[in-house]
Amino acid sequence: MSVTAESAISFVLATINAPRHQRITPADLLACLHADQPDSRWRPHIEALLDECSHESVHDLVLANVTTFEALEHALDVWGQDGARTAPWIREMAWLTRESDRLRSAGC
Repeated sequence: MSVTAESAISFVLATINAPRHQRITPADLLACLHADQPDSRWRPHIEALLDECSHESVHDLVLANVTTFEALEHALDVWGQDGARTAPWIREMAWLTRESDRLRSAGC
């Protein structure tokens, strides 16, 4: 993991782990974002990521190649977090990413 990626994920983990007894690791967080089923022990952490972390800190994870908007959108669905504060923005950014990829593949 690059220094930028480590910095971005450390910042987010400091926010989501602060009030919790059980601390989520970077590997566990990434596994949760890509999971097809939620793991109840990490639910408060994922809810905090999607609802309490700033748009900027979530964006920093994407810019540092820690995750993608598509993975975040997948996590919204798997973890049932459509009501999270960042949900509309994540869905919009995932759509923009897909649209950009589509246009690029069409030679535009």
